[in-house]
Amino acid sequence: MGFIMSTPDGGLKVSGIKDAIQFLTSRFENGDLEMLIVKDDTASKNCLSALDNFIKVYQSKKSDCEIAIKSAIENEKNEQIARQERMKKAS
Repeated sequence: MGFIMSTPDGGLKVSGIKDAIQFLTSRFENGDLEMLIVKDDTASKNCLSALDNFIKVYQSKKSDCEIAIKSAIENEKNEQIARQERMKKAS
């Protein structure tokens, strides 16, 4: 899946999600907010809505991953404790 973006010189660039995020971030950091101005107000609203949805999904997935990582670490610790207990009983 790729994205098509306008470069400052008016050319088009096709890239993946990582490049798309870096492209948008660099444009925002340079103060180039005109890229979000679209003559069709509906398109602007759809663009901003899509960005908002992306941010919400990203935050949700990040939170889910952090919870899964903590759970995996806790499970590994519990498994190590259980192994140590079994070894003590076997001795």
